[in-house]
Amino acid sequence: MKIFVLLPLLIALGSCNKPEPVDQKDKTDQQISIKSPKGSLEESIIGKVITVALNERMQPQMIFSANGVMLLNGPDGNLEDRGLTYKIKGNEVLIFEDGERDVGILFSSSIPKVGDQVEIGPEDDKRNVTIIKIEAANEIINDPVRLKQQEVDSALSVEQAEALLARGLGQWEGSGVIKGADGEVLAEIPLVSTVRWLEEGDEGFRKNGKESGESKVQQMRVTEKLPQGDNVMVLTRWYDSRKGLFLLTRRLPGEELPVDPGAEETYEADTETYIGIVRKGIPPDTSFTWTSQMTSEKWIYRGKFLENGKLGWTRVDTQKPVKAEPIDSLDSSVAEISIWDAIYQGNIEAVKKNLARGFDIASKDAIYDGTPLHHAAYSGQNEVALFLINKGANVNAIGGPKRYPAMETPLDVAIRRAQNRTIDLLRKHGAKTVKELKAEAE
Repeated sequence: MKIFVLLPLLIALGSCNKPEPVDQKDKTDQQISIKSPKGSLEESIIGKVITVALNERMQPQMIFSANGVMLLNGPDGNLEDRGLTYKIKGNEVLIFEDGERDVGILFSSSIPKVGDQVEIGPEDDKRNVTIIKIEAANEIINDPVRLKQQEVDSALSVEQAEALLARGLGQWEGSGVIKGADGEVLAEIPLVSTVRWLEEGDEGFRKNGKESGESKVQQMRVTEKLPQGDNVMVLTRWYDSRKGLFLLTRRLPGEELPVDPGAEETYEADTETYIGIVRKGIPPDTSFTWTSQMTSEKWIYRGKFLENGKLGWTRVDTQKPVKAEPIDSLDSSVAEISIWDAIYQGNIEAVKKNLARGFDIASKDAIYDGTPLHHAAYSGQNEVALFLINKGANVNAIGGPKRYPAMETPLDVAIRRAQNRTIDLLRKHGAKTVKELKAEAE
């Protein structure tokens, strides 16, 4: 039966009954665009990509288009029109091929959610599968990770992934070049990156091995060497064989480790290239994707930021391995630390030392374009914030990534981060939001 071939969801569900013919009215109904009454199953599933789990390895996807066409994974894994249409009755989706009804998909409610059980199959032989993801169809369009993942025949093993990750261990040096959409160079930044495995007891350590399906966790500490002081970013990276993806977290020193990964990569073996995308912590209507190639001789990273589908800026980092002393820990415990690290650690003595050496209290970092007070507000380090204010820091300084539209004062940052004590402290010293400053100027 053709439907058995075209519907990957039924691969493990056994044989189907002979299709039941439908009358002409049903044929007409299934071809018209489907309108979505509020609170109905139509409203919940039309235009969504629904991923279900048959087992750990088989996780097919389906899209219910507004024109009554159902898209499914084809032989190459891509979502495509396989000649199927559908009709919704209550909480059940009836699937048709060539005008004949074959199988049904019965949802447990009109508002499906991740974790729900769904019954799929012919009327007398329905089987349960689990919804593991629901996302808007437009969220996976032009998604390089998703597109590349669909091309991969099989996931890497944990051992293979760890061998790839091990290539990056050690210290790297080089530079990053940021360019605007017009190709103009906005910044050239010296870089130092230190990469190691996390060990049990380290923050971010995860159980790994064949049982968990996850590789060992790699920590990457990337330092931008700037005239006004170092700017540091800490990333963790590991491979999940169940998802077939490398997963990443990103934070500033002193921040809590994110609970969930905010970005992911897939790996193209032919070109030895990682292809990544940020999933969380990025402004609406924007996207950030990258490719990365890491060998024993060179590490090249190419990032691209888009806003409303238009190129905003690009970044290319090129680093080479260098001889380095053995690395016992990447957590900065040395006396000489940058003001940015000192702020997030709440190390007021190190902040004082940086200022005593001539650090300009109004200087801004290269990535966020924020002053030290912005960063103290972000991290809720009130003692540091008060010290900076007493030293003359501008409580209404405007900062925020030049590449993003969101400009903020330290108070805006504290409000966004729900740092209530910091909000009170800043208010006491005359701090205002950008909106309040604009209203005063009008």
